[in-house]
Amino acid sequence: MSFSPSRWVTDLPINRKLALVGSLMAILLVAAVLGLWFGMTTLSSLRALVGGEGLWSKAQKNGLYSLRNYLFSREEDDFHAFLRFLAVQRGDRDARLALTATSPDRQAAWDGFLRGRNHSDDIPGMIPLLSHHRRLPHVQKAIEI
Repeated sequence: MSFSPSRWVTDLPINRKLALVGSLMAILLVAAVLGLWFGMTTLSSLRALVGGEGLWSKAQKNGLYSLRNYLFSREEDDFHAFLRFLAVQRGDRDARLALTATSPDRQAAWDGFLRGRNHSDDIPGMIPLLSHHRRLPHVQKAIEI
C-alpha cells in the first residue's frame, strides 16, 4: 500500500486539520513578513546609496563653485569651503576602496561614509549591500563610474 497525502489529510480528525491549516498559514505569514523585511531594508539601503550619490554630486558642484570663488577673491573661507566639499568625495572614495579590497574593512567604510555626509542610520545597510552585491554587473558598473 502506497502513501497518499490526500488520503492522509482526509483521514485526520477536524481539530488536526485545523491545526495543520493554521500552522501552514503561520509559516506563510512568517515567510511573507521576512520577505517584506528583506525587501524594505534592501530598498532603504538603495535609497541611501542613491542619496549618497546626490550628496557626492552636490559636493562636487559646490566645491568647484567655491574654488572658482577662491580663484577670484583669494578669500581663505572660499578655499576652506572647497576642502570641506572635497572631503565628501574623498570619504565616499575611501568607503568604496575599503569595501572592494580583498579583505574588506567595515570600520574604514563606516568612517568614509560618515565623511561622505551619509546619515549614520543608513550606513549599516549600505555596507552589506555593497559588500554582498558588488559583483552584480549593474552594481559593479555603478561602482566603477
